[in-house]
Amino acid sequence: MRKILPFLLISIWVGLVFYFSSQSPDVSGRQSRSVYLILKRLDNALDFTQTEWYRNLRNFLER
Repeated sequence: MRKILPFLLISIWVGLVFYFSSQSPDVSGRQSRSVYLILKRLDNALDFTQTEWYRNLRNFLER
C-alpha cells in the first residue's frame, strides 16, 4: 500500500493538470477565481500572524 499511494497521488495530480489545461479560457478563469477565493478564506481562517509563537519565530529568523 505504501508504494501504491504515492503513485496514486501523482496520477491524480497529473490528471487534474491535464483536466484544467483542457478547459476554455472562460471556464479556466472562473475556476481560478473560485480556487483563489477558497484559498483566501482559508488563509484568513488560519491566520496565525498575531500569535506569540509567530512573533517569536519571526524575531528568531530576523536575527
